[in-house]
Amino acid sequence: MKWNPLSILILLFLLIFCSINAVELPTNYQISSPNYWLQYGEHIFMHPTEAQTIISVWRDYRTSHDVAIGRSTDDGETWSESFISPSQHIFDRLSDPSITYDNSGNLYITMIDCQADNPSDSSHITILKSFDGGVTWPEFYTVEDTIGHYSERDQATVIDNTGGPNSGNIYIAWTRASEFDGPGFYGPASIMFSKSTDGGLSFEEPMVVGLPLDTRECSNIHDDYLSAGAYPAIMVGSDGSIYVFWKYFYTTPSSNGCVVSQYCFKMVKSSDGGETWSPIQYVMENDLMMAAVDGDIYVFGAPVLSADISGGPYDGNIYLTYTGLYDFYTYGSDYNIEFMKSTDGGTTWSTPLYVNDDFVGPDATFDQFHPKMDCSEDGVIAIAFYDQKTDPVNHTKFDVFAAYSFDGGSSFTQTHRISEVSIDPDLMIDLENQYLSIGYTIGLSIRNDRVSAAWTDTRNGNQDVFGASWDIPLLTPTLIVPADNDIVCGTAILEWSPTWKHDDDQYFIQVADDSQFENIVVSETVSEPILEFSTTGLISGNKYWRVKAAKISTGELTEYSETNVFYYDNDYPPVPCPWLPLDGTNVFSLPTLEWYQMGDPPCPVFYDLEISTSYTFSSDVLRYYDLTETSLTLTESLQMNIPYYWHVLSKNINGVNNYHSATVSFTIVPLACGDVSHDDRGDINILDIIYIINNIYKDGPAIEPIECGDVNSDLTINILDAVLLINFVYKDGPAPECPEW
Repeated sequence: MKWNPLSILILLFLLIFCSINAVELPTNYQISSPNYWLQYGEHIFMHPTEAQTIISVWRDYRTSHDVAIGRSTDDGETWSESFISPSQHIFDRLSDPSITYDNSGNLYITMIDCQADNPSDSSHITILKSFDGGVTWPEFYTVEDTIGHYSERDQATVIDNTGGPNSGNIYIAWTRASEFDGPGFYGPASIMFSKSTDGGLSFEEPMVVGLPLDTRECSNIHDDYLSAGAYPAIMVGSDGSIYVFWKYFYTTPSSNGCVVSQYCFKMVKSSDGGETWSPIQYVMENDLMMAAVDGDIYVFGAPVLSADISGGPYDGNIYLTYTGLYDFYTYGSDYNIEFMKSTDGGTTWSTPLYVNDDFVGPDATFDQFHPKMDCSEDGVIAIAFYDQKTDPVNHTKFDVFAAYSFDGGSSFTQTHRISEVSIDPDLMIDLENQYLSIGYTIGLSIRNDRVSAAWTDTRNGNQDVFGASWDIPLLTPTLIVPADNDIVCGTAILEWSPTWKHDDDQYFIQVADDSQFENIVVSETVSEPILEFSTTGLISGNKYWRVKAAKISTGELTEYSETNVFYYDNDYPPVPCPWLPLDGTNVFSLPTLEWYQMGDPPCPVFYDLEISTSYTFSSDVLRYYDLTETSLTLTESLQMNIPYYWHVLSKNINGVNNYHSATVSFTIVPLACGDVSHDDRGDINILDIIYIINNIYKDGPAIEPIECGDVNSDLTINILDAVLLINFVYKDGPAPECPEW
């Protein structure tokens, strides 16, 4: 790299006045007390009003299928631990705990409560409530009043905290599997919903929002009904609408039965507090259900939801993330964290984008799975997930990584590592043939700029609950547009992922002719994650670009991003070639002029066309500029029997052009019945007679238009037409009468 005095001064300035940001691993803490039994299925929650108070819940096998609660009042440095008291549940097995809160600061733990020796016949959903920030949980309620012949599972809970008319309502969705109830009611498996309007004291009668699939008309499916689905997720949008998503089959009728897609996401929506629901909406296909990634870890592909209720620029957005398989039909496809958003209440959804930032595609090596998502009061989206990229050799160990979106889910930052020690499947306990259980969720909670996570960890030789709390770091920008090795024509637009909140972020962009950035052609500072700049004066060739970010309030500065390259094309396109009408051709009406472009220029080509009665285009010139097609149908009035000359010029988007094409001509001649040769401009003579005879008997040139040669108007051309013309020219016979054209 060449150094000059200015470069040295700039470097000294950066070293003295700027802190170059390197993202450090957050300190990890153990949440569950050390033990040899299995813990997994974590949720975590940062209390909205009690600073530094964090609550976590998880499944715990120390007392056989129990739920444990961890509580910290010092931002995770130390933890107390307790178990759900036997007096606070009905049966002897607890599962699937989750934790949420209401705007009054009350905390709620919801869990499956079932009978170990008969879980399909005796189960409840139990909810515990704390009024003191999780110190005590004096009250517990059940969602159902009676015990039915069914198994409840996969519960998901949300509370309306929008401040609207239903604020404070508790909404619960779950899967109900039934062996005994008829398919017209609950079974074989349905997606259920219930709500409480009195803080959990009572719940309304559960209703079915996801019906089993009626397959009685499917000749290729032997059951009358297929289960409705599994793994429901629930959220409340900023307008108070309730959304329930779940995962299962999607069927479409066909001529010989039903076509069943691999798996899909389905959705229903209620805009009246859960009283009525929309028809079931198919969201997207997702070909993943209970697969195992390297290391024999179960991956479920369950939907994970969040909503922006911040009142900010992205308020009203709803978000969906999940583990997605790159290509179901390609062996060895990798699992990725995919993300979609809706800005219109779930009617339409964005194209999925990848949150993980490693290579994605058929040859990708590392899997990512089990995402968890949360949206802050500022509208910042945080997603945490497991990622194998820290084990490049075996890709069985994995770590917790996180990424953020500051633009309402349009892009995500680079990921950064959260767990200090990789999670090792070889150290896991495998109970009840569950493969190597880590559940199917990571705990994640975000408050303003602070994030907490909880996960299943193996650093002690078995599955324990670990966690971390950290401030959102300022991450190096990720370059988005143009993609690496793209071609840029005309004005260049560079885009990258924002790495901090709007109005407190700043970006420094460099574009150079060389990868070492010795010849910088653009250097800009902007406050938006986009730069549009004129390329006027730039020469064609590879352009290298990079971006670094700054947090204005603290002066933090990242390193430059990776370097991408695009090819700037300012070359002139090849000279076009006139095609039709052929040079020197007579035409009978205003023609369509056509030409073709040599080669396949990578950038758009524009055309300037000139028409004149002068071969030198010195007079009577018609000009047409910036044509985008390779043809033009003339509409202006042109004179008869006068040659018109035309040529065309091609140019690029910047107006850079080459020479004009060759000059060709056409003449508009009057169209007269019997003047088939068109050489005599309306006169009929021996040339026309010969033309018809050659056409009939010697495969001579075609008669165009054909009506012009049908001089006896009998709708065919034969010797009678030639005889009529002979009589007309030489014997004062009747005049030709062609059919109308």
